[in-house]
Amino acid sequence: MKIKWLILFTLSISFSFTMSSCGKEAVNNEIDNSGQSIGGKGDTPTGDWVELCEDREADVISTGKTRFLSDALRWPVADVEGVTATEDSDDRGQEYAEYFVITKVPNKAGDDYSETSVILGHPSTRLDVELNDDQKFFLEDEVDASIGKCVFTSWHQDVPGPLPCEKEGGCPKVLGNNIDSRLFRMTSGLNSNAAAADLVRESIRKVESEFYQKGDEMKDDDFLHRDFMRGCAIAKDLYQTHWRSSDSQICSTSMRLVECGCSVGGDESIDLEVALIPSIEEQQAKGGIFYRGFPLGSWEATDTLPSGCEYVEIGKEFDGKASQTIVTCDLSAADLLKRPEDPKELCRQKYGEDIILYLPIPKDALQCDPPKEGRYSEHCSEMPWVVSATKDVGK
Repeated sequence: MKIKWLILFTLSISFSFTMSSCGKEAVNNEIDNSGQSIGGKGDTPTGDWVELCEDREADVISTGKTRFLSDALRWPVADVEGVTATEDSDDRGQEYAEYFVITKVPNKAGDDYSETSVILGHPSTRLDVELNDDQKFFLEDEVDASIGKCVFTSWHQDVPGPLPCEKEGGCPKVLGNNIDSRLFRMTSGLNSNAAAADLVRESIRKVESEFYQKGDEMKDDDFLHRDFMRGCAIAKDLYQTHWRSSDSQICSTSMRLVECGCSVGGDESIDLEVALIPSIEEQQAKGGIFYRGFPLGSWEATDTLPSGCEYVEIGKEFDGKASQTIVTCDLSAADLLKRPEDPKELCRQKYGEDIILYLPIPKDALQCDPPKEGRYSEHCSEMPWVVSATKDVGK
């Protein structure tokens, strides 16, 4: 049975090995960063793939931070350990969310703030800000003051503007910067609607053609008997992105749906790709953008955020709902003093583990009919998309 589980892959950014980046748009030209653009690739995790998959498996079973819910998959916007910036390049922004900093800085004399803010860690700006002694003394006098914002965005790179607020008479500003596609839309082609759709097609082909029944029948402790590890192997074989949170989780869930014979109400003609993660063309055909990106929330709920963070009000989308795709969090003078060479990393450490990307699962619509001869179908639960990290059955 051919199962159309296109939607379950669309949050992954694995397509980095099959699609080149689209061109970057300039940031708000009101800001003069007096820095050079950065490009290319930073560092990403390397090493034994089994160990990297086990690292992700450990994330899944973290106490109090369940990744697989009955109605959603979820993971932090923060990149996993090992995704870093180098001297002239930055590879952060690997979980279908990108982040950067907008902040005020003291003027050179250190007696007031400069008239314009600076943007740091955006793909078209420098990472650091240089502070002289006078500027540092000024910040030390008001260490508790909120002087900037960590910006997190999941607005798909290829989803066009304008934003609803632009059409409704004007959008809010963040420290003088317009909320528009030039700065607040993701810049990497890896983080696009089109890349996700192509990843879906490749993943479905891989899962349905091989089903990843690879565990050694004679070895009870074969790690491929574990559901999560088997799914993580799919991410590795497809695009070598098994070290990412998004890819390993999405592949694991999709694999279990296939192994357990799941479909939507038993009707294979229902197109989840269009219904839940519609293409840009499909949205425009219906009158306007109503799915700008993947919603951001917290560990507590899909529509709440950590303390110090708030949604940027961009207006209602075409379907009348808020997109929850742009979030700002407070950056203090103490924060900037702590890490002027890379405040973006401070944003990741301070907020990134608690701002969560959600992928909804239509649990009420799912029906599963596990095949009787399936290698791993004997332990299909009522909700097999809630993947067990350590299950070792089906030998």
